[in-house]
Amino acid sequence: LGVGGSAGDAAVAGSGGMSNGGVSSGGTNNAGTSNGGTSSAGTSGSVGGTGGAAQGGMSGGGGSGGVDPNLLGCALVTTCPHCCDTTGVFALDSLANDETALYVTDFKVAAGSASASFNLPEVDDVGAIFFHFSSPQNIGSLSITGAGTGGTLEIALVRGNGTDGCIYPVVGGTLSSTPNACWGLGAGPYAVLPADQIEIRVRSISAGPAALNVTNVQFGP
Repeated sequence: LGVGGSAGDAAVAGSGGMSNGGVSSGGTNNAGTSNGGTSSAGTSGSVGGTGGAAQGGMSGGGGSGGVDPNLLGCALVTTCPHCCDTTGVFALDSLANDETALYVTDFKVAAGSASASFNLPEVDDVGAIFFHFSSPQNIGSLSITGAGTGGTLEIALVRGNGTDGCIYPVVGGTLSSTPNACWGLGAGPYAVLPADQIEIRVRSISAGPAALNVTNVQFGP
């Protein structure tokens, strides 16, 4: 399981049958403007829209949305863009409650990238960009090109609209093969269960702004 960095980080061999890559923790391409709860030409998701509420769970839980569906971002899932049915953003507070409408300040999907910015007021708040699949996918290897600022990066693989999932921490530039938290039945290679959503997350280490930018997602069995 690996995360590709956007700042030229080198790939690192993985363990336990998972491939690992580099991850960048800075240099996010953040639009930096407020969305205002509207969508524009199909490229910006409206915060607090029709995507549904985030689902709570252990140590951060999983999110099922909070934005209007945006198919343009599915092109970033280059392994299987037709498997993806929407891209979106959500935010959780430290108790895993949905705070998308309050914490998300911007979300944009354009040709080649999906970016989001957040205002996370407490430690352990989470902001995330997600890619949802029309049917569960077996994810044994994962490569994500992107960057984040304002906290620690982590990847969550979830299923059942957030009912089950695992959070895989990014440690020292690589994605851990062992999750730091799972809830329900779990999801991904550790739980040996397919996932219907990939979440790229930033978890706050102090109050303040945070941002994510994702340009490519690849996965394999």
